Amino acid sequence: MEHVNAILIDELLKKGADVVVATLTKIDVVKLFREKFDVTLCRSPKIYSLFPASVTSLPIFQPFWNWFSMLNCINHENPDIIYIDGYYYAIPKYFKRKAKIIVYDNEPVPVNEKSEAKIEKKFPIYVRVYSKLFDYLLKTITNREGVDKVICNSQFSAKLYEKTFKKVPEVVVPPICTAKFSTGNKENLVTCVGVFTPRKRFERTIEAIALSKSKPKLAIIGSLPPGGDIYMSYLKRLSKQLGIEERVSFYPNSNFTELREIISRSKICVSNGIEYFGIALVEQMAAGCVPVVYKWTAPWEDIVAEGKFGFGFETCEDLANIIDQILSNEGLQTKMSNISRIRAQEFDEQVFREKITNLLLFKS
Repeated sequence: MEHVNAILIDELLKKGADVVVATLTKIDVVKLFREKFDVTLCRSPKIYSLFPASVTSLPIFQPFWNWFSMLNCINHENPDIIYIDGYYYAIPKYFKRKAKIIVYDNEPVPVNEKSEAKIEKKFPIYVRVYSKLFDYLLKTITNREGVDKVICNSQFSAKLYEKTFKKVPEVVVPPICTAKFSTGNKENLVTCVGVFTPRKRFERTIEAIALSKSKPKLAIIGSLPPGGDIYMSYLKRLSKQLGIEERVSFYPNSNFTELREIISRSKICVSNGIEYFGIALVEQMAAGCVPVVYKWTAPWEDIVAEGKFGFGFETCEDLANIIDQILSNEGLQTKMSNISRIRAQEFDEQVFREKITNLLLFKS
């Protein structure tokens, strides 16, 4: 969601809006957005935070601390519009305000896979206890009432929201600046991009790489959240157990320049687990990577259109066979790479900029 916020703040500032940001720790958003997303803000928004920048590990129950920061911001600034993204995008029950609340909901209903439990059991017990306690407390003290407008990030998310809450949300897909991505000298390289968390299911691609006959290299790129090193260590152990550690590289907390360079060389990009849209997948498609996505999730429905613009898989064996099929057929790889780049253009950030700011300012 940081990328979405970077584009949103940039567009609001360009339209002359006064933007104030509530964060947990003090950050230089101008520097952050420039280095991580290549977004240069015309001016720095005002920042409210609870903790200094020196706090590198997030305090326990982060979302609740975030609410204190937001409420402090609201009390001092008296805003006309409150834009929210966060865990479950729920509103504290005690929260009263005059401003309109808009929620950009990229996870309306948490969807988990049963097989995730196998990985989570490898986590220390305090991590698992914390997760269960957090979910319980969040659902107990928050609700979704009082929201003036809900915007979902995909048709997949919108269907979940409508089915669960019996309301039809707006849909605005996340932004991609396709012009910032280009195709380089392609290698037999597969890439996965996303936060290092079990929900991303990177182990599926690791297992598929071990099964594939074409023996490609694999690059896993993404931010490393608190506790993410536990999952990354598990992935490294798995790569070693499967005898492919020399072909699997990890790039935690990569900057935008490094990300762009790696995916420009990649022939295939894989989306492994539950996604509610798949912004990283579209970025890789803009760089000419052929998408292969886990079925029954947003990328399969919203991005590759159930096979029209890419491939879908259900098992590691399926994924390995698709990887071999693409890498053994240069004509197919080139054809699908071109299709991927054209498809990515449909998610260009300019569409997002106009739709989200109009909805945010209640112009449509």
